[in-house]
Amino acid sequence: MRVISDVIDTTKDGTTQGQLVLVEDDVAVRSILTVLLESAGWTVLTAADGRSGLILARRTVPDVVVTDLRMPGLSGIELAKELAATPNLPRVPVVAITSDTSALRDAAVKSRRFTSVLSKPLAPGEFLEAVQEAVQ
Repeated sequence: MRVISDVIDTTKDGTTQGQLVLVEDDVAVRSILTVLLESAGWTVLTAADGRSGLILARRTVPDVVVTDLRMPGLSGIELAKELAATPNLPRVPVVAITSDTSALRDAAVKSRRFTSVLSKPLAPGEFLEAVQEAVQ
């Protein structure tokens, strides 16, 4: 099992939003979202799959988790279920992202513990707003 982590402490003006775990199997999307979140002041920890994301979240207890829904191995739905069952993580908000448009219409997905389910490609402003709203 491999955990890929990039820790980004502050924005250019030194402010921070909190700590976030980003779980995304597509390296390009993961890199772009990391830069976007960093620019908004988040400390970003990244994982390339759901199992690594779960381990990372359990070790760090982030303020919010952002996860792709469709990944090999542990999916975003399964990740959210595991987070909810972890004693110190049941209240950590989870934002889901997906390129699978059927998942956006799936009532089962929306009824899980996701604060938002967003469609890729992501609009940067909408994405950052959803992450911010998740922690409020």
